[in-house]
Amino acid sequence: FYFSIPVVLGKEIKEQQYISTSILFKDKKILLVEDNKANQTFMKVILKKIGLEFDIATDGIEAIEYFMKNKYDVILMDENMPNMGGIEATKHILKYEFENSLEHTPIIALTANALKGDREKFINAGMDEYMTKPLDKNKLNEILKSFISKGKL
Repeated sequence: FYFSIPVVLGKEIKEQQYISTSILFKDKKILLVEDNKANQTFMKVILKKIGLEFDIATDGIEAIEYFMKNKYDVILMDENMPNMGGIEATKHILKYEFENSLEHTPIIALTANALKGDREKFINAGMDEYMTKPLDKNKLNEILKSFISKGKL
């Protein structure tokens, strides 16, 4: 009885997935709204690795300013920030989109708030998806891919 383990094939599949994700995210731009420098650094590495361009806003006020001046394919929004939190910033962005007849930009909550009912709170505030910290890179990748495949990006 014989068997073989496709070790090389597994590596090839991973490389193909990385290449297809890079192609999928080519020319896509993200607004990362995050006040914590360590989290910003971590996210920079992830976003660069999957081939996304990005800007970083350090609070909700800055996020609104960036949003009004630029076109983004998705917004990753922290909640607990100085000056203005993510939920309030999301409401301002949604209002701005409505008042200016703009196509909706998906907003993904990226927060340490992981208590029962938090997901619903963020979704009810107008966010399109919810992720908790510490961030699961694979889950982020899948969520971004799902928005792209639905034509939302």
